Amino acid sequence: MMEENLISKTYDSGFVANIILKPGFASKFMGIVVDFGGSDPQEISGGAHFLEHKLFAKKYGDIALKFERLGADSNAYTGFNETMYYAEFANHWPQILPLLFELVGEPYFTVDNIDQERKIICQELATAKDDPEWYLIHNLMSNMFPQTMFTHDIVGSEEDLAKIDISFLNKIYKKYYCSNNMRFIACGDFSPSQVQKIFTLVNKMQKKYINCAPKPKIAVQTIDSMATDEQITNNKSKNIHVGVAIKLPDLNKFTSNALLATDVLEMLIDAHFNSNNIWLSNMQLQNIINDQPDVDIYNTREGSFVIITALSRYPQKLVSAIKHELFRGHMSAELIELNKKEFLANYLRLTDDLNSYAQQMAGTLLHGRSLAQIIEEVVQMNNSDMVSLYQDILAKSSIYSCIMSNR
Repeated sequence: MMEENLISKTYDSGFVANIILKPGFASKFMGIVVDFGGSDPQEISGGAHFLEHKLFAKKYGDIALKFERLGADSNAYTGFNETMYYAEFANHWPQILPLLFELVGEPYFTVDNIDQERKIICQELATAKDDPEWYLIHNLMSNMFPQTMFTHDIVGSEEDLAKIDISFLNKIYKKYYCSNNMRFIACGDFSPSQVQKIFTLVNKMQKKYINCAPKPKIAVQTIDSMATDEQITNNKSKNIHVGVAIKLPDLNKFTSNALLATDVLEMLIDAHFNSNNIWLSNMQLQNIINDQPDVDIYNTREGSFVIITALSRYPQKLVSAIKHELFRGHMSAELIELNKKEFLANYLRLTDDLNSYAQQMAGTLLHGRSLAQIIEEVVQMNNSDMVSLYQDILAKSSIYSCIMSNR
């Protein structure tokens, strides 16, 4: 039986601390995750990401320099439904832990530092748009989830970035950065006495820095959309980019655990298109595709979806071939077992990458599960039940496609 050596504590304020013990690891990880991200409803697109950037600014300067002086690498990211602040280090955890709480707990917004950050993020957006695939993904997301934050980049639009000010940042900070909407996570080789000291220090810091408030309600609007097949032109593209997106139904209607359904879908969709399956070699022999398609699956509050991207000289043929393969019923037991083994191997490799493992655990724990629980359920699932779940979900899904060329 797989399991994480996970110790958790919930404080009177509702704030939660998780410690994952990894004996023998020299590196350590500490982070704070907020249950609010870039695709959650907000008055101005890019607000969650802008706030993430600005929390590093303090009255004395950039707090990242304090982490550096302790030999720690600090960073943050904004996902669709979460924002994560973290540090990776070898020593000095008693000094680094309070810095993390200061990072998220002492906002310092000024007109000047907001204007400066706005320029940086606008450049970040411009750089993202230099990648032709940005337009492909943007088209698919906008068609799947119209009238939502998915019609914008996580960093926002140029128009909305111009509207962000002190009042707006304070408003979303006060609403979402509170005790019942945040949690602390530590991962590494900590002794029993260190575990108790961490829990004690977290309690002290959350009382000092985190506003004690109920979990905010995030009102997600469900927007119906029609499946589309589109072609767009981008002069920056030297290749023909192909994207196929699958807008999935409510996964909770098919299983009691949406995360389990997500992992089953990811494993089986990948099995259709990876090198273990004859499909890829057939497509390569016909010169329809050169390399294995990229497959990404997301489970968000707004809905779950899959995006498959590839390059092709024959884009219409590739789109048709991908759609046909997705709905092909038969998959051999040998192929499923092989992909189960690879799925498990990928998880085991992940547990050796402390930074990536801790970040994924933080996101999974927000949903009340651990990675090991989900992986074990996938690996132990009966093959026929797995295929039936896949087919039932795909039958209720909508398929979108987009072809982008330079002419």
